[in-house]
Amino acid sequence: MNLLSIIMLSIGTILFVLYIIILNIGSSKYSEYIDNLPDKEHFLKGMYPVGFYVLDKIKYRYSSKLDRKRLKETTVIFGEKYARYYLNLNYAQKVSVGLFILPFGFLFYSLVNNGVIFILDFVFMACAFWYYDMLITDIISKRNSDIDRDLPNIISKLTLLVNAGMILSEAWIKVSTTGNSTIYEEMRKTTMEIQNGTSEIEAYMNFSDRCMKMEVTKFISTLVQNITKGNKELVTYLKDQTKISWEEKKHNVRRQGEKASSKLLIPISITFIGILIMIVVPIFANFSM
Repeated sequence: MNLLSIIMLSIGTILFVLYIIILNIGSSKYSEYIDNLPDKEHFLKGMYPVGFYVLDKIKYRYSSKLDRKRLKETTVIFGEKYARYYLNLNYAQKVSVGLFILPFGFLFYSLVNNGVIFILDFVFMACAFWYYDMLITDIISKRNSDIDRDLPNIISKLTLLVNAGMILSEAWIKVSTTGNSTIYEEMRKTTMEIQNGTSEIEAYMNFSDRCMKMEVTKFISTLVQNITKGNKELVTYLKDQTKISWEEKKHNVRRQGEKASSKLLIPISITFIGILIMIVVPIFANFSM
């Protein structure tokens, strides 16, 4: 074993020992942070204290643009009361698993003396970060898809009820009880806000913020502007929005179809390359004989 291998082995061993020490310290200090997490979803939760400890020690402020975006997403998913905890948990997951993978790059390099090991090490770390990022991103994507799917129906229902003479707030309450998906739940939260004393306009704007969708924001912003103008203009606006939202839904369905088709090309391409290899390799093997 050469000198460089010994140095790499020493660095890897030191990093691994430091990880174990931090894990022991963090496990007693942050046990209440992870005790109630379900084992099935958090099978690596025993590592999480390392992330909590490191984030606390470096006094991470969660002040970047990405951090603020993530905080907004966790607020929407888990509620304002638990948003900060789940944001902290998400970062602790990434730090814990990433730091666990890091020493193995040095340890394996000491065995094979190949710099590719470090590339693989950082690839695995990046995959860990990506995986825990996707836990939130996937929830938001599904939520957005649900909102895109149901928004045209909701606007249509509101249009029919307001056109029939019902005031908007009553129509809103009635429509909110006709479904159980994401946007209907957010409508019911809006109803509760109004009943608890929040002004109607403020409650609608809060609804827009929680949905975090441009289409909802545009709809609510214009809806609020039309509320003060009376039911006549409001009905006209809702009718126009119904047509627009259904057209947008058609475009979304078409885009989803195109996206699904492009995903199908990946396994087809892999299969084609495999078949090509099976045909070409024997041909070249015969030439070389």
